[in-house]
Amino acid sequence: MDGRGNNVNARTSIGTKAGDQDYEQSVELNYGLQLAPWFLVRPGLQYVMQTGAFKETAVSQNWKDAWVYETQVKFTF
Repeated sequence: MDGRGNNVNARTSIGTKAGDQDYEQSVELNYGLQLAPWFLVRPGLQYVMQTGAFKETAVSQNWKDAWVYETQVKFTF
């Protein structure tokens, strides 16, 4: 257990420079566009705060927050 009472698997930091675990939060917005009965497009936007699960990783030190754009395209036959 870590100091906050959470069960943390010790294997999560094997092979990394990871120190104490921290949190990662995200806010996500998705929308679906049914352009035809057989064609669906779902754009999405995510804002991730405090990227990475660990405080000490290089990614967490370089990028504190990140924007992620995604698109899902679905064809039904």
